[in-house]
Amino acid sequence: MVTMSDGRWRWVARGAVLWYCLWAILFIQAKPGFHYDEAIDVLGSVHLRHSHADLTLPHSPDTWFCVKKHCFPLMSAPYIGAIKEYICLPLFAILGPRAEVVRLVAMTLGALGIIGIATLLGRQVSYPVAAAAAWAMAIHPSYLDMTVLDNSAFSPWMGAFGLLCIAASRYLDVPNPRTAFWVGATVGLGVWARANYVWLLAALFAALVISAGRRLLLPFSHWAFIVVGGLIGGLPFLVYQALSRGGTWEAAGMFPASGTLTERSLHRLWMLSETLFSDGEHQRIWDGPALPEWQLWLFPTVIAVSCLVCLIVKQRHGFLPRTAALTLLIFTGVFFSTSITVAEHHLVTLVPIAVMVVALAGWELMHRTRWARASVIAVAAVYAGSAVYGQFATLNGLRRTGGVGPWSDGIFELTKRLRADFPGQELKVLDWGLQNNVYVLSDGRVRTREHFGRATVDKTDWNVQWIEEIRRGGVFLLNGPQNRQIPAASTGFLRALAEGRPTMRRYTVPQRSGVPYAEVIEIVPDTLGTGPAPPPDPPVPIRQEIAANDPAFSERSTGFYGIEKGSWRWTKQEFSLTFPSSPAARLTLHVNVPEPVIQRLGAITMSIRAGAHVLGPETFSRPGDYTVTRSLEPGNAENRFDFRLDKALGPSAADGRALGIIFVSASLDSK
Repeated sequence: MVTMSDGRWRWVARGAVLWYCLWAILFIQAKPGFHYDEAIDVLGSVHLRHSHADLTLPHSPDTWFCVKKHCFPLMSAPYIGAIKEYICLPLFAILGPRAEVVRLVAMTLGALGIIGIATLLGRQVSYPVAAAAAWAMAIHPSYLDMTVLDNSAFSPWMGAFGLLCIAASRYLDVPNPRTAFWVGATVGLGVWARANYVWLLAALFAALVISAGRRLLLPFSHWAFIVVGGLIGGLPFLVYQALSRGGTWEAAGMFPASGTLTERSLHRLWMLSETLFSDGEHQRIWDGPALPEWQLWLFPTVIAVSCLVCLIVKQRHGFLPRTAALTLLIFTGVFFSTSITVAEHHLVTLVPIAVMVVALAGWELMHRTRWARASVIAVAAVYAGSAVYGQFATLNGLRRTGGVGPWSDGIFELTKRLRADFPGQELKVLDWGLQNNVYVLSDGRVRTREHFGRATVDKTDWNVQWIEEIRRGGVFLLNGPQNRQIPAASTGFLRALAEGRPTMRRYTVPQRSGVPYAEVIEIVPDTLGTGPAPPPDPPVPIRQEIAANDPAFSERSTGFYGIEKGSWRWTKQEFSLTFPSSPAARLTLHVNVPEPVIQRLGAITMSIRAGAHVLGPETFSRPGDYTVTRSLEPGNAENRFDFRLDKALGPSAADGRALGIIFVSASLDSK
């Protein structure tokens, strides 16, 4: 029975959902760029508007299912279900394919997660606890960012978890086969939403076995209906596994983590300390600053203490607090022990469980001593102030920058220009991050084909020289220099373009800061040598160059791994280059910092020495191509340069390599 006081607390919880939706809408109105991975989850929504055939864009085999020439998506990726594709399909038909529509769907699923947690805690514990948890979720920076600007399919995961909480609460109130069926259906839906939901379910089941004991001995009919519900809720996922012969598990094997268990654990601990408050991945959407150090230890400490309270202190609310704490600990242990690569957008799935644990522990402590109550209130005030400040900072950052790099709002202007300039013409995309989002935002009207998967600096995907590709002409699309993700194709193309001098039209779409976001180059076929001659080089008597694919590279370098794709090499943490002769005025280094390196290590600083002379360091805070230039003092006779990175990826379990950054080439110019 709900009392009048409970009714007021329910309205407080509803206010939290409204707060979350308000801030989500403000984030959406700031209109940061539509990320490549955001678009993956709704490609089918666009394709089904125009065709009943299989998706024409690159996608994993068997993720679409065809019956009598009508094809339907089962999965957006081998480990992500097509939930958003089906939700967005009718909305796209009414409103058109727009980033705002996709993000409003993600917001709705995120709100469902908050509602589910509040429902479970309200009905099984108390409505004040439900209200506290709902507000903690609503203002949590990672939760808001990751559900609204959802490039990781976290919002369907969270929506499924919310439905599981509602179904579980209903079953605990009225245990019968019908409510058991809905528990199973939400379990299956969660597995379809994202395959790593299985990790949560395994942790939850283990926690229930430990904390509930014999209370899990449900009637056989209840277990039968749970299983049937699970099979129905997860049917698309199961069909995909049957068609692909376990495609999800095969895909998981494609992402092995590098480093020893200790190294991986230390790195994941650092990522977790960020994600439990504000994940670094989404700070980089607007080039936001790193978290203050006190936030990196305070909030994880609060969660750890809350787990102890739920496990040790005798609870007045049954086995739910202990179950939540054990689930969080076991689920976290899975992330730390897995040999699969883990990123912050995976760890954010721990946030809702952590919020429940803290809310339950806080409610228990509020009924203890006066000092305990004062501590809970103080921590809640610090958290609320920090979280709301973080939301304001993120909103201002999004409005100021429009997103940077792969999140830049330059994607909207780029798509508009491509639709106007090249209707019906196929564009050749030379880098990751442009095809999927352009396809969705153009409603499938901009035709593209990616050409970087197997390309090298010397040759294209189909093993011909880049100069021949330029002779053929066409429209080429590539990321800006500071936004390069897979640089080999872009580097080779631009070098051949400068040598070939074809007749062409070229324009750049900038970010709000003026930094190039993307570049479009239209080349007239068979016009090599007809374009304007390049400006004369300044009088430079000597230029010495060392490229990654030089035959004599090993004689001039130390600290590098073998050539990859014929065009680049991974460096070690320390590496060096030795040029043939010494008179020099300027050193130029062309490198690339991949996005996974920044995601896992944060900003990297490279120190540079020319013999005994220390040159200025270079810091890489974002992924992409970098040109590092250093002027040398007059009379410097050094021809050996030593480089050291302050951090590198730990040794891989597969090949034992400790990876630094990607080296493409270096040059040494004399006056």
